[in-house]
Amino acid sequence: MKRISLMIMLVCCITTYATAQTKEETLRKYIKEAQEEKADADYIKGMLKADSFAKAEHFPAGRGEVSNVLGGYYFTIDPDKSIQYLLKAHEYYLEAGNKAKATVSLQNVAFAFNDLKKDPQTALKYTLQSIAARTELNDTQELASMTKYAAMLYGKLGNFKESKRYAIMAINLYGMTENPMGVAASYRDLANVYDHEKKYDSSIFIYVKAKNTWQRAKGERSTIYEWNNAMMDLYVNLGDLQKAEALYHENDTASIKIYYTSRLHFYKSSAALFKKKKEKTLAKEYKMKYANFSDSLKKEGKHVDE
Repeated sequence: MKRISLMIMLVCCITTYATAQTKEETLRKYIKEAQEEKADADYIKGMLKADSFAKAEHFPAGRGEVSNVLGGYYFTIDPDKSIQYLLKAHEYYLEAGNKAKATVSLQNVAFAFNDLKKDPQTALKYTLQSIAARTELNDTQELASMTKYAAMLYGKLGNFKESKRYAIMAINLYGMTENPMGVAASYRDLANVYDHEKKYDSSIFIYVKAKNTWQRAKGERSTIYEWNNAMMDLYVNLGDLQKAEALYHENDTASIKIYYTSRLHFYKSSAALFKKKKEKTLAKEYKMKYANFSDSLKKEGKHVDE
């Protein structure tokens, strides 16, 4: 009798495992078929079919996957729909007991509010929820990343005290995970706060730490180029034109690929430097370079911060 009971339990376990595997495989098949559709309407129809399947099978993890994929699809097309699906994904993943994936969805909601909706206050709300979840999951690397993000958001909102506190926390967390580039980037965030507070000496001091840490970690040279621009501005504000010009020459002779915003920043910073030095010809030259490059970018449909 015991042997028969054991056999029944074993068969039940195998059947349950096979059913779970079939659910996942079937869901993946539906998602793959949807992603192979060329027309957007057919893609959405296919994804909703996948969601209906997961719903009928009482498969919250599957519904989480579908909602997460749709959240990504709508991210730049329709931010409101993206947020709607990402929040659904968060709920379904929690129902399925997958706190890690639920937290990723929450983080993406924060990014959507900040980057797309231009709403840093609501972004901060979801960022702090993500930080609490990452703390519970004991995921130090992701905790450092979201703590750094919170520092940036507090800075945007003008809460410099909290921005500095979170930037320092991020520096310590990245240090614990032996991520020197994360440490350097968090130093940069801290330097930005001091800049906004017009504490230019403190900002430069931290920027130098950021730059040295980044260089020791052999980070991309393009990042140093942008930080040099920022330090040029700080030195000009302090009236230390000799150090500002040294950074100008470092960037001017750099033969590396530069992101367009950094190139634009360089032209603007150089114009300000040479205006301060009363070198009118060079100041005018860089002012024209800035205007011409800015106009060409706008014609290409790229965003330019004035």
